[in-house]
Amino acid sequence: SVAGPDFLPAVLVAIVSPDLMDTRTALCFKDGDVCAPTKELRKAAPVSLEKLKTASKARNATINDILLLATTGALRRYLLHVKDPSLMSGKSLRLRAIMVMSLRPPTMPVAVANKLTFILIPMPVQTSDIAGRLKKIQASVKFVKTSLLPTITTFLFDVLFKLAGQAAMQHKIQSVQRNQTLSFSSIKGPDGEVTLCGAKVKSISYWVNPAQMPLLVSAISYNGSVNCQATIDAGVIKDPDALVRCINEEFTAILEVL
Repeated sequence: SVAGPDFLPAVLVAIVSPDLMDTRTALCFKDGDVCAPTKELRKAAPVSLEKLKTASKARNATINDILLLATTGALRRYLLHVKDPSLMSGKSLRLRAIMVMSLRPPTMPVAVANKLTFILIPMPVQTSDIAGRLKKIQASVKFVKTSLLPTITTFLFDVLFKLAGQAAMQHKIQSVQRNQTLSFSSIKGPDGEVTLCGAKVKSISYWVNPAQMPLLVSAISYNGSVNCQATIDAGVIKDPDALVRCINEEFTAILEVL
């Protein structure tokens, strides 16, 4: 309800958080940087969906929680790999992912148009252990799911659009994108094998390219596996291959620990 205990925190987060700038790590734009016109595309090794389900059930988590966990751990590994001063200093840092969230209730008929908003998820890269990172991610996701934050965020953008128009809203979106470190998205794909023009589809990947972000991590399940891929601005993230190796290493570590 509007009078619930999470209402005021949700309002505060919706208004203030998008305008806060993430710590300028080796994953972020620096002042004056311009988004590259082209991106590097990298694909991580497929991961068993069954193993991810087993790991998620063991920790009372969702598959999306585990994917966020793997992404957070991979970013930590990469920052350690490049000896990023912000992480190595031990000082508090802010690193967040923009995550698209559907506002369509499960009972609502599927329509052509999307009903989406975006939320900001803190990525606890300073937490050294996997279980600790997962606990913090689950707390952040729970707040989003149980509060009015998605609804309030959508309302604020609707107000901006109606009062100032499309150009002002696009400028705001681009500003928010530059303030965050990355965009993260995951979708459920076909459970079984599909064919295209009679040929069996071996794997499915998808990439999204936000105009003002140097990194996007996306994941899709297909036929018993989960495929993760990254869209990378190599002008900012200097070693794209190392970042993808970090994703592979983190999935291996998670499945060993959880």
